Amino acid sequence: MSITNSPSVETYKAYAEALNALDIDRTRTYLHDDLAYQGPVGETQGADAYLKSALSACTRKSGRSSLPATTSACLPISPSRASQA
Repeated sequence: MSITNSPSVETYKAYAEALNALDIDRTRTYLHDDLAYQGPVGETQGADAYLKSALSACTRKSGRSSLPATTSACLPISPSRASQA
């Protein structure tokens, strides 16, 4: 099995597509309840707090309350490019 079609890459692609589409319910299914995030702009504890923060950043970045499903404004690597990383 190559890395480009591994289960991990497929899971990332599905997560990225859900987040980029601002599909809250579908995105939440990929996050563990005890998720802890620490990044350059802050920290969150718990999946719901992380999701709220991530979606807030996506909508602020776009200047709109929603993004079209084809955009990749939420994640720096679009789902179609994840297998090339």
